[in-house]
Amino acid sequence: MSKVTRLIEEKNRLRRRVGDLLDEASLRKSMLDHHARRLPRPCGMTVHPALGCPNGCLYCYVPDVLSIPDPPRPYGLSGLELVSALLHNPSFVPGPAGTFLAFGSLCDPFHPRVLPKTVEYLEAVSRWLGNPCQLSTKTPVDRGVLKRLRDLNASLNPLITVVTVRMHRKLEPRAPTPERRFRLMEDMVEVGLRPMLFLRPAIPGLVEREYREILSETFEHGAVGVVVGALRVSRRVSKRLSTVGLHVQPPRRGVFKTLPLRGLKDEIIGYARSLGLIPFASACCANAYSSSTPCMSVCWATGMCTGCPNECVGKLPDVDEEDIAEAFRTMTGIKPLDVEVEGGRVRVAFRGRVQGVRHVRAFFQTATKRLVEFVRLR
Repeated sequence: MSKVTRLIEEKNRLRRRVGDLLDEASLRKSMLDHHARRLPRPCGMTVHPALGCPNGCLYCYVPDVLSIPDPPRPYGLSGLELVSALLHNPSFVPGPAGTFLAFGSLCDPFHPRVLPKTVEYLEAVSRWLGNPCQLSTKTPVDRGVLKRLRDLNASLNPLITVVTVRMHRKLEPRAPTPERRFRLMEDMVEVGLRPMLFLRPAIPGLVEREYREILSETFEHGAVGVVVGALRVSRRVSKRLSTVGLHVQPPRRGVFKTLPLRGLKDEIIGYARSLGLIPFASACCANAYSSSTPCMSVCWATGMCTGCPNECVGKLPDVDEEDIAEAFRTMTGIKPLDVEVEGGRVRVAFRGRVQGVRHVRAFFQTATKRLVEFVRLR
């Protein structure tokens, strides 16, 4: 049995084992949940312990995608139901070298109303799956909680968001102060966690004036690295930012656009490196470094790698053409016509129709830690 096929079989075994612990209603609930159908993003599979955030940050895109009258609303799955949902997701690869899990895209996972659900989810993932986890937050928590997270049987990459010190009252009216967030970094270090700064979104017209101060404070408070990310802007975000004197071009088409940082990103990364911080151009790389596994988004092959000490290329799993052919046949029922594994790329040619082909491709990319191309021949 090939290495990738073993991952498929292990996932099926885990899914049956977890399913046996759930009653029929809970099992059906988990199978119908969006966590069971969602494709992973570049940062990994997003996990939602809640929906909505009350911080009111002007640059936040959450109000554009959610309509919740009293946020945040804790998510409706239990920890075990979440595990079941992930195991029913065809894209998901369980295990310490599997799919990255990212907490915090539609909520602050440390908000007091959300924290119990976040801890429940992290402990369930730790017990059953062991996948690398990442969370982004602006909210301090006590050291007792941090020690519980430190003791998880899964890697945890905490990202503490600070995008401004001087304008935080205008831009983040109900969020904890940057000073409290820097102290959270210090608390994490003292209990044995390795926090990083999340400099996202880096807002043009603001970040140029503040990044040196923010990075210096980050280093002084013991964080090990920084993730630099661009602003995701909508018309509503652009309008809100303009009320405080920050003018960014709204998208001409569609709902969102990401503002390119171009040379500014390299400038920030260079300054971070000069301080002794490890810089990352993407969140997935930070999670890969913390878990000491290759980046699941294969950033080293797509131009996003900043040359961090993780050295992904030296950690790639050994796979060959026979491995891939057997796993592809196991997962799809189709025997491939041709398979090529070369360096950081896998190419599979086949004839026929693969149901959920994007999910299958995502599974193979995570399992092999290589860019995967499927070619359907007629």
